[in-house]
Amino acid sequence: MPTVPTVDTRDATAVLQEFRAATGVTGVSASLFDATGIVAEVACGVASIERPHEPMTPRTVGLVYSLSKVMTGTAFAVLAARDRVDLDEPISSYLPDATGKDRFETTSIRHLLTHTSGLVGGPVPFTTAVLSADPLEQYALGACLGAPRFGEPGEVFGYSDTGIVLAGYLLQRITGKPFADAMRETLFEPAGMTRSTMDPLVAMSYPLSQQHVRTKAGAWTVRRRFDGRPMTAPSTGAFSTTGDLARLGIVHLRGGDRPLLTEQAAAQAHTRYVDVGLDITRDFGLAIAIGPRHGDDLGVGHEGHHEGGWVKLLFLPGLGVGVAWLDNHGDDPAITPVRQQHFDRLLALLGAGPRSWRREGESTVCPDLSAVAGTYRRPAGRPIRISLLPNGLRATDGVHTIDYTHLADRIFVAPGEIAPNRIPWAPDPDSTRSALCVVGPVPRPTHILVNGLPYRRDHHGS
Repeated sequence: MPTVPTVDTRDATAVLQEFRAATGVTGVSASLFDATGIVAEVACGVASIERPHEPMTPRTVGLVYSLSKVMTGTAFAVLAARDRVDLDEPISSYLPDATGKDRFETTSIRHLLTHTSGLVGGPVPFTTAVLSADPLEQYALGACLGAPRFGEPGEVFGYSDTGIVLAGYLLQRITGKPFADAMRETLFEPAGMTRSTMDPLVAMSYPLSQQHVRTKAGAWTVRRRFDGRPMTAPSTGAFSTTGDLARLGIVHLRGGDRPLLTEQAAAQAHTRYVDVGLDITRDFGLAIAIGPRHGDDLGVGHEGHHEGGWVKLLFLPGLGVGVAWLDNHGDDPAITPVRQQHFDRLLALLGAGPRSWRREGESTVCPDLSAVAGTYRRPAGRPIRISLLPNGLRATDGVHTIDYTHLADRIFVAPGEIAPNRIPWAPDPDSTRSALCVVGPVPRPTHILVNGLPYRRDHHGS
């Protein structure tokens, strides 16, 4: 492992101060780490504009949104390292009395965690009113087990909160503990993540980073709602700090005297199981994203954000370093690129190279497209009709028509400026080009991915 440079806390603090000066974000914290532990913790600003005397710190707790998925996936990796779970066993074996379990006889926990279960993204509607003492169980066994599918298990990528929620419920069944307790005992306590919790009533006992949004007049105001709910906690409901997120990264780097993950378990967690089908490097391991590269080192991590907060964890296993970041303003097209620039500057203090999303090692030969033409559908929304062009594909939903040219292997792209700024046509936030990927066997592709959204071939409409 390369030697990690010594980080001057003043340099890291200056990065955050410059970020706040450029964006006006109310408060931000960051923790820099390597496999041996946290090497620098910095923060500036305040946790709430209504309490200007309370500074933002690396121990300030905030909702971490989709980084909850990484925590759920890591808990399963810990159980796998202890031989307490087989990630490839059908999930129906854990649901002996559940109505609808027969639909999942070929679905594994690995499918759920790698976003290849074929389940819709979610959240899916409740089938009944939430009356149970265990809302997660009611939601998982009702709405999630009955959720529509856009593909068979392992067939295609489809980012799915529904699948992660179902995995979290299985963690509860496997451990015999309520989900929040299972996460605390399996991951949070052993990793030293003392302020991380899936329980909002516990989170509120700590100093909280309040979510902030702008008024129509442009002034900052506190958003009066946290979106974490017990029924979706495995996917979006965790609270944490940048210090604790750094400790989560250290778990993945197998740091400490007694690593929670075996070498094999860590390798499985970071395996590139499925390609999202973009023009950039983005794959998924066990509930964790892979990409971009920094220099020669492939990044592993996740972002989380909603209206009033933004959080990111990224580590470089090859270099053995990482950064955790939390601020109290949501995803904003004007601010997020500035965030990424300053996040990269923190990584550079640890010796990381420049960020690159470029795909590598792929054929530039255009595949046989003769069987791609046809109609593709999602469970909701307009179908997309694909027709052939001399060196690409034409896609239309009856309202918009986009021509995609071949990039590499089965990926086709269109300039972002000609794509409507709406789902599914808008480019991924980390790209500038709308992307279309053909999925399935050459004689008869089963799906297309449009900027990562799966569409299934309609055999009746083809």
